[in-house]
Amino acid sequence: NITGSLNISEELEVSPSGVVSISEVGDIPLAGFSVKDASDNLDKFVKSRYLGAETFLNIGKLTLNQVFSLGAVRFPGSYNISPLSSVINSLISSGGFKENASLRTIQIIRDNLSIQTVDLYNFLIYGKTNLDWQLRSGDAILVNGTSNHVSILGEINRPAIYEIMDGESLTDLIDFALGVTPFA
Repeated sequence: NITGSLNISEELEVSPSGVVSISEVGDIPLAGFSVKDASDNLDKFVKSRYLGAETFLNIGKLTLNQVFSLGAVRFPGSYNISPLSSVINSLISSGGFKENASLRTIQIIRDNLSIQTVDLYNFLIYGKTNLDWQLRSGDAILVNGTSNHVSILGEINRPAIYEIMDGESLTDLIDFALGVTPFA
């Protein structure tokens, strides 16, 4: 809906190329944006052409994206997920990880090119929630295998087996384990 100096109330579809076409306004690219960012971009775009116009974006119907979860996942295959789903949602749909899975080198592949590498330790250990890479229909999530594991036991807060990347040290491993206990 657009109100103010321009009044439009339409139900529009986002094209396969990620564009919404409004005859009086033009083509507005919205692919890859969160709903909030798409709404903000639409508002800026319309206001740049019509002073005093206000926009209101609502999602009517979402089509599912077909995403492939491959590699070291329990149930590799094709999954239909919401376009608002994250990489983590897709991995949960595929049953999670096998024992030899790398949580640190998960690749998102689009059009036969690796477009992003996800390190889940940023989320699992450091609590960073900015992992939501916008998935599109046809994307593949490839979970690689790994053999770079190190166990840490004793007077640390979270004893476990951790995956170590090249260049990481004992200090990094202690950080993964949430540091040492008061008795260390």
